[in-house]
Amino acid sequence: MADTANVHAESARNSGAGNIARPLKVQLHVHSERSLDSHWPVQELRRHYDQLGFDAIFLTDHDRTARSQELSFERRPLLLPGSELSLSMPFWPLGPHLVLLGVEHIPLDLHWAAHRSSWPAWPWGRTKLHDLFAWIARHQPGVLPVLAHLHWPGNLGTGGWYPYLDALIDAWQQLPPGLPLLVELLNPHSPTDQDRRLWHTLLAAASPQHPVWGVGSDDAHHSDEAGQAWVELWPGVGGQDASHPAHPSRPAPAAETVYQALAHGHFVATSGPPLRVAVEPFPLPAGRELLAETVPGIHLRLVGRGGQLVAESDGPHMRWPLPRGIGQGVVQVEAYSPAARTVPGTFWPNVAFSQPIWT
Repeated sequence: MADTANVHAESARNSGAGNIARPLKVQLHVHSERSLDSHWPVQELRRHYDQLGFDAIFLTDHDRTARSQELSFERRPLLLPGSELSLSMPFWPLGPHLVLLGVEHIPLDLHWAAHRSSWPAWPWGRTKLHDLFAWIARHQPGVLPVLAHLHWPGNLGTGGWYPYLDALIDAWQQLPPGLPLLVELLNPHSPTDQDRRLWHTLLAAASPQHPVWGVGSDDAHHSDEAGQAWVELWPGVGGQDASHPAHPSRPAPAAETVYQALAHGHFVATSGPPLRVAVEPFPLPAGRELLAETVPGIHLRLVGRGGQLVAESDGPHMRWPLPRGIGQGVVQVEAYSPAARTVPGTFWPNVAFSQPIWT
């Protein structure tokens, strides 16, 4: 698993402050009229996200997948397949939601694993999550699991993931090495501070072999909810250079480029600020150095295990040596606008999060 989570080190070294090359802007969670709680036609959805400068969109309707004729793998913004599964915990319609990126249809075994009741077995969901992750492992490469709205208060208070954390970690760690778990660190329907804490709890159980990446998603059901949180991809391994001309003249990315960047953590989650992070060799004793870059006016923080502050800077760029064990084994960069309303119990606009880097 790559140490660098986001971008080519060479381009990070050569770029100037406030001159961040444009990454691929991707929306991972959006609903069309195929969801019962949305009336948004796919083509209107696509036009709206095109106007917002997105390069790719995953259609993730509730317990359904997009029609094949609605998908687009050639013209930007790409329309890519996915679904948001309702997990019956302990019985339908109660329970959390799991987004599957890349799933093109829902076969009977996947439908049964998601929707059969987990009552009265305790702890609820342990067998269900094992079955779901086993299905995901059998359908690799190409399907990525995303824990949706980690602390969503819906479904009579059963829509969050925290009650199932032990069962989740147990099932996730049965996955083949290298298959990541993605979690919605930024979702307008869930409080960011609580989601951030849960992500760091998962990071304590994560490793380069079993990574957990934090993503941003709109979870939009209509145009008024679009453009609140997304991921910015910096394809680095086997992908195209992200330094393309700005929209609309740039070509459509390859769908495989999007999938590979997501799978390998070559992206940031953001609700506004740009952020680019790279790791480079550094003279001993540190051995490595982390480079972080944003734009003027954005503050940078380096945090370690549990979200504990390691270092900070007023930005827009900073270098930190990475001696072995710094941050108790894992570090991650956060970017904040001074105007960000980081109110406990709410969604946070104007923040960005890198992926974890193991030290």
